[in-house]
Amino acid sequence: MSNRFSGLLFVLCLTACQETARYTTAPFDSRLEKEGTMHGYAQYEWELTHDPATGDIPVQRLAKAQKILLQRTSGLSTRSAFWKPLGPADIGGRTRALLIDANDPTGNTVYAGSTSGGLFRSRAFKSPSNAWEKVSGIDENLSISAIVQDPNNPDLIYVGSGEGWGSANDVRGAGVWRSTDGGKNWLQLDKNFDPAFWHVLDIDVDLNGNLYVSTRYSGIQRSTGRGDHWTPILGDFMGNGNTNAGGDLEIGPDGSIYATLNLYGPGKIFKSDYTINKQNTGDPNTWVEITPPGNYWRIELAVAPSDPQRIYALCASSDLQVNDMWRSESGGQNWTKMTIPSLTALVTMPFTASAAWFALIARVDPNDANTLYIGGIDLVRTDDGGNTWTHLSSEYPFPPEY
Repeated sequence: MSNRFSGLLFVLCLTACQETARYTTAPFDSRLEKEGTMHGYAQYEWELTHDPATGDIPVQRLAKAQKILLQRTSGLSTRSAFWKPLGPADIGGRTRALLIDANDPTGNTVYAGSTSGGLFRSRAFKSPSNAWEKVSGIDENLSISAIVQDPNNPDLIYVGSGEGWGSANDVRGAGVWRSTDGGKNWLQLDKNFDPAFWHVLDIDVDLNGNLYVSTRYSGIQRSTGRGDHWTPILGDFMGNGNTNAGGDLEIGPDGSIYATLNLYGPGKIFKSDYTINKQNTGDPNTWVEITPPGNYWRIELAVAPSDPQRIYALCASSDLQVNDMWRSESGGQNWTKMTIPSLTALVTMPFTASAAWFALIARVDPNDANTLYIGGIDLVRTDDGGNTWTHLSSEYPFPPEY
C-alpha cells in the first residue's frame, strides 16, 4: 500500500487528464461515423465551432475570448507551478500503473505502465536525469493497466494488461504477466490467452499471497497459485442483478478485501472480512455487500493504511459524474456523506466533470486517515475526512484534448 501511495500524485495527475472527449457538444456517435474522411473531420469541427445563430464560425471573436480566459485563469496559475514531468517522456504514453519497487530501499527503482506502450522502468527515479528503459520480456505495444508486488515476497511482481474502462481508444491486453525474480524475467500466464482476461482493470495480492484481478468481462477472479489457476469469486453467477463488469480492488491493512462490481449499474461494494474469515478470506461464500444508499455505476474505493475501519467511496452515476462521496469509520457498516469538490473555481461541475466513468482514483495518506487524495479531471485533497477540499491542479476542460 505504501509503495502505491508514494507515486500517488504522479499517477493521479496522469490518470486524471486522460479522456475528456465527452466535453464536446457534438454527438459522440456522429463523430465516430464521420472520422474516416477529411471531409468528415472538417464537418465535425464545424459542428463544434460554428455559431448556430449565424451559421458561421465567429473567428473575429477569438482575440476577445482569449483575453477573457486569461483574466479568469490568472489566479489559478500557481497550482501548475508545483508540477514537473517525470516521464517516461514521449514514447511512454498515458500512464495508468505505477509501482515503487520494494526491493530498492532508496525508492529509485520505479515501474510505469503505459496504456499502449508497454512497461517502463527507471533505476534513478529521484535523480535529475530520471532515465527510463523499456522492460524486456513484455510485449512492446502491450496496454499495461495495473501492477502489484507481493507484500511478503517482493521478488513476485504481477502486471495486468488491457485498459477496459470504455474509452474509444482502449487497447486490448493479453492477461497477466508474472516475474518471480524482481522484474528480471517475465512470463505470460497461460490462462490469460482467454478473452476473459483481455481487460484487467485492477490487480492486488492479499496477506496470504493470493492474487486477485478485476476484469471487464469475467468479474473478480482469484488465484491461490500465483496466477496458474483461477476461480471466479464475484460476478453474474451471484444473481441479484450482478454482472461480470468488475471495478476496483482494495486490501486493507487488516487483510480484509474490498471489491466493486457492475461498472454500468447497479454499482455495488463487497467486503470479505479477515477478522471473520481468517485464512478463508476471499472465498466465494465470504463476501458481504456494504454499498451505501444510492443508484450508482462505477465506484472507486480507498482504505486507510493507518486505520482498517476507514473507507472512502467515490460513487459515479449514470450521468457519468460523481454525485455521492462517502466515508465509513466502521469498515463499511455505516456511511457518512462527504462534500464533493468542484472541477475548478471557474467550473461548478464535480471534479470529474462527465468523465467519472474513465478518470477516477482515490488514495489515503499512509499516516493520516483523514487525508485523502482524489483524482478526476482535477486533483484535490482533503485533510479533514472530506469536509473541505484543496485543489492541487487546475485543469480546464476545453479544448477537450488537454
